[in-house]
Amino acid sequence: MALMYMLYLIINVGEKVSQDGNKSKATQTIRHVINLGTQTIEKYPTACDHEAVPVPLTVKPILRFEKCRKNKKFKFFTGLSVEDFEILFSLLGGDCVIRRLRQKFTLSDFTPKASKYSGRDRLFYFLLRLRRGLPLEDLAEIANISVPYLDDLLYIMTRHIYLVFKSMENRMFPTAAEQAKNKPKPFRPFPNLRVILDSAQFFIQMPTNFEQQGNTYSSYKHHNTVIVVIGISCQGAVIHVSPVFEGNISDKGIVRESGLLQRLSEGDAVMTDRGFDIEGELLDIGVRLYKPPSLGDRNKLTAEEEILTKAIASARIYVEHIIADIKDNRLLQGVIPILLSPVIPDLIFIAGYLCNFKKSRISQIKNRTQVENQ
Repeated sequence: MALMYMLYLIINVGEKVSQDGNKSKATQTIRHVINLGTQTIEKYPTACDHEAVPVPLTVKPILRFEKCRKNKKFKFFTGLSVEDFEILFSLLGGDCVIRRLRQKFTLSDFTPKASKYSGRDRLFYFLLRLRRGLPLEDLAEIANISVPYLDDLLYIMTRHIYLVFKSMENRMFPTAAEQAKNKPKPFRPFPNLRVILDSAQFFIQMPTNFEQQGNTYSSYKHHNTVIVVIGISCQGAVIHVSPVFEGNISDKGIVRESGLLQRLSEGDAVMTDRGFDIEGELLDIGVRLYKPPSLGDRNKLTAEEEILTKAIASARIYVEHIIADIKDNRLLQGVIPILLSPVIPDLIFIAGYLCNFKKSRISQIKNRTQVENQ
């Protein structure tokens, strides 16, 4: 548009001035228009400048970290308080690390120039995308950047956060002895308890590949899904997020293939629901299993079994709360588009460990118990 406007001025102004017989004035006017047009072209970058959508450089983003941090709804946008955001930002290496991330994680051949956006802005846009589930086009408009650049930026941040959390995974898996200190009341009846497990399924768009359609179809959910196993400690922290598996796999298969058995030690105990048929696998490594008893051919449970069932249910409710917190991220709600398949495992892993930045519901129960005892 700028080029067409420049040519229009050259033709019309030049003809008008030439009719008046003043060639020098016409020449000066044309040169002025050419210079003006050159400045206009520089102001509006083209595809050669690695910007898919030409945007005036003087236009500022609608929403950035520094503007939003003073807003009371910061936690609504990101799922974290400002203090927890800063802790996460430091954990990821800070501005000097995030801004120097190379495009080695990129999904495309698009290689934009160095961005003017700070490391906090990049983390903020990632959390905004994950928490609120904003489409790329909407978020690109908010951030005032092109969709291809934003897509690469979010992918790079996803890989970086995943790798940082993954490197800390073993340190976030406390032993049963460490968890025995100040163990909350719901878990005291279960000695040597190290991890409480439950599975979570996420709906995905039907794959075009016939084999994947069958592998991802869940007869329980009657939909194409992916499934993970989430594990929490007795203090309510997320300490295990399994790799993502196709929805047709059993809970037993996930436990065997996820590497969880290798992380347990002899004498530990694991708590699950009735669907986890892993007694044999745990017995082989000397680990005890707590799970609700089954009726079998009986009409009702014994009194002792009813007490045990209620005790397990009161403890397992907290891992169900964690799964609900993970699914509060709108990007993981509904049917996840097939285009997100490369990053679904990373997103679920990140969403799981981000729950550790929230206040534990178990600590709230413990505080109430202490007040009641006083």
